[in-house]
Amino acid sequence: MVDLCTLTGIMKRPDGTAFGDGTLVFSPEPRVVTVRGALVTAPVRKTVTTAADGTVSVALVPGAYAGTGHARGERFDFVADVPDQTSAPLADVIGVVAANAAQSALAKSMATTRDPIGSDDFAAGYRVFSIWTNTDTAALFICTRDTTAAAEWTQVLPGPRYVSGRYYGDIGRGTTGVAVKDYLFFRPFRARQRMTAAAVMVRMAGALGSSANSAMRAAIYAAADGRPIGAPLAFDNVGAAIGNAGAYEATTPVVLPPGDYWLAVKFIDQFDTGQALTAFQNLLMVDANDFSVAAEHGFTTLTTTASVGFRVATTWAAAFPTFAANFDWTSVSITTNSVPKMFVKAGG
Repeated sequence: MVDLCTLTGIMKRPDGTAFGDGTLVFSPEPRVVTVRGALVTAPVRKTVTTAADGTVSVALVPGAYAGTGHARGERFDFVADVPDQTSAPLADVIGVVAANAAQSALAKSMATTRDPIGSDDFAAGYRVFSIWTNTDTAALFICTRDTTAAAEWTQVLPGPRYVSGRYYGDIGRGTTGVAVKDYLFFRPFRARQRMTAAAVMVRMAGALGSSANSAMRAAIYAAADGRPIGAPLAFDNVGAAIGNAGAYEATTPVVLPPGDYWLAVKFIDQFDTGQALTAFQNLLMVDANDFSVAAEHGFTTLTTTASVGFRVATTWAAAFPTFAANFDWTSVSITTNSVPKMFVKAGG
């Protein structure tokens, strides 16, 4: 009996196509020991990689093997009956059993306090499409390659979590400007993961000016097709006073699943007496050259690609409106630096 038989050829999938850039694992079945005089040969599990065109060469102790082929997004089983000779064509000894369609659905998953590494692999029980959650950072990973000792994981949800008390959102370019009365202003907000939105904040970059004792009210709307829709998910219809330089917020407690939303604010002067605001200065505004609305939410013509938000006519006393799906947002698109920058305060 020969010590080893070298198999060469092209490894094929169950459908007959070449299995390139994949991993083949040969496991002796059953595990036996061959004795030839003083020489003892024991079949061992062997792992090899196919070339891009599926070609492979592997030396195995003659006998029966159960094998698996796996690569990105697929896995199949085969058997190999290695003959007692020095070499043989691969096609003569490989018998494909079937593709393992259930493998990914049954893959092991993990929730722990660290990110996955290369050794979190096929041998450890993970498969392509296994899910890994870092419970400390809320980061979510999916296995995209389960190769032994070289597994690859792709992060699909970002971490860390939103930190309670911090402000998130409007990352576009800013400037200062003057707020005007009788309008509800809108800016987009994307929740990258589940969060509690405790408040909507605007910021004064300097002195309030002649309009003392001003105030703000705020709301959060759902989004549909890149536009505000329906009644507000949360709103503060009492209002919060605004003074000189600093951050000012209106309470809007609501839990937001991951997705797109619209923040809305309106202003008034002489909050305690209900007198309407003519204007106040030094409010932090969205710069007219910020294109985040167009980039994230879509506009139909070149003349509106510079839109920085929306401005809908209303009054301080009026309830926050409900918007139907056919509301004409094009007519209220704003291209100047007259939309306030808005931020969401994360709650606990």
